Amino acid sequence: MDDNLTHGQRVKASIITVGLCLWREGVSNVTARQIGKAVGLTHSAVLYHFDSADAMRSAIADEAVRRGDRHVVPQLIASRHPAIEGMAAAERQRYLADC
Repeated sequence: MDDNLTHGQRVKASIITVGLCLWREGVSNVTARQIGKAVGLTHSAVLYHFDSADAMRSAIADEAVRRGDRHVVPQLIASRHPAIEGMAAAERQRYLADC
């Protein structure tokens, strides 16, 4: 992880990374409680870094798209999640073809 990040930025990045791993197991696992349990924080401490649980999940979805996560992105496409709005139709098809 980048040494130039503040403690808060590192914690937020860890929350997003763990959230992405949990999403791969199932979107129902992406809760502040589950993420907090995995990173050693309370659910309140997890949510402190985001405006809401929805904002937390959106940040995780955005990261999945940024990383090109082959497990999560197809789910986002299927659910028409806002994180994939900027994705070209051909790129969406490429992700879905891998399913």
